[in-house]
Amino acid sequence: MNRRINNHSFVLLDDYSYVLENPFVRHGLTPQGIVHAFTGITVGNWHPVTMLSHMLDCQLFGTEEGAGWHHTVNLALHAANTVLLFIALRRMTGTLWRSALAAALFGLHPLHVETVAWVSERKDSCRFALGRAEIEREPLRGELGTHEAGQKLLQTLNAGDDVDNLFVAA
Repeated sequence: MNRRINNHSFVLLDDYSYVLENPFVRHGLTPQGIVHAFTGITVGNWHPVTMLSHMLDCQLFGTEEGAGWHHTVNLALHAANTVLLFIALRRMTGTLWRSALAAALFGLHPLHVETVAWVSERKDSCRFALGRAEIEREPLRGELGTHEAGQKLLQTLNAGDDVDNLFVAA
């Protein structure tokens, strides 16, 4: 599968604005880039963790010639988020198969194709991972978890840009 992903290039939409045409990202992890990640706006958004991850990719894989590796990282992040969702659901509900089915639907749902195919959509994977980390900061109460933890998980899935902001501000 990695061979297929490595043949893909950047998408003409936001991938160019986020990665190829962004000098802070193209140069990899630099002091100026790190400052910009936390203080700058890219395509009208403030995504410090996402921007740092793009900088790291450029540092490791380059830009245009390494586009496939950027997609591979997106796939790895999405797969990790699917596993994290399964763990969270299993922990909250105590059910194995229902949790596995829900996580599989999350991982394979067509709406998540963009998360892998569109490099700039990494913000969704970062957002979910950061929201999941926020849930882990508060211990679950009760035998199988709490209603509040379930609500936080749903808010994470629908949070948009707020999770990145919440995590960095916390």
